[in-house]
Amino acid sequence: MIRTYLPVMLALSAFAVATSTPFAQTIDGRVQDSRVDSCQARPGGSRMRSNNSCEPEAQQTVRTEHEVSVRVALPARSDPQCEASALTEYSQRDTMARVQGSISIANCPAGSTGKFTIVARVRDESGEVELIEVSKAWQRDDTEDHKFNSDFEIGENVELVSVRLRSLDCTCAATAAPELTAVEAAPPN
Repeated sequence: MIRTYLPVMLALSAFAVATSTPFAQTIDGRVQDSRVDSCQARPGGSRMRSNNSCEPEAQQTVRTEHEVSVRVALPARSDPQCEASALTEYSQRDTMARVQGSISIANCPAGSTGKFTIVARVRDESGEVELIEVSKAWQRDDTEDHKFNSDFEIGENVELVSVRLRSLDCTCAATAAPELTAVEAAPPN
């Protein structure tokens, strides 16, 4: 039974291959059906063309490279640069936080302006930590350090964990231009 089954299967397979679509393709890849124009097909697939030509469509890729060098001349800064550092002390007074500190300012001969943010971390009864931020600013006409003393509300039933200064920004005031003395011109004769 197996001997007759195998030749019958081979004959049926050959008949199925002869009537299938891939068999209709010739060696150059053209489908012999006049309704469909395809070119450069591989067995089992084809590339369809919208026009009736099997010539490859022209594709053009242009790549260009340019080296660009840019020099920017920054003017030399003639004004002094502010150098600031901070020292803080803090304590909790029931529902208030007291923050005392100073901003040490260096290299500003004619005074300074600036701003900073006090960030307090507090922990409530459930253990959650919350941040409280307070912004401060200063302006000085002398070369002394800026001292501050700030009290702000932190809430009830909380513990003050820590206080830090953030976003410290300092700018030296413009130095006064030397005064020009007026020269009196002799009246014309």
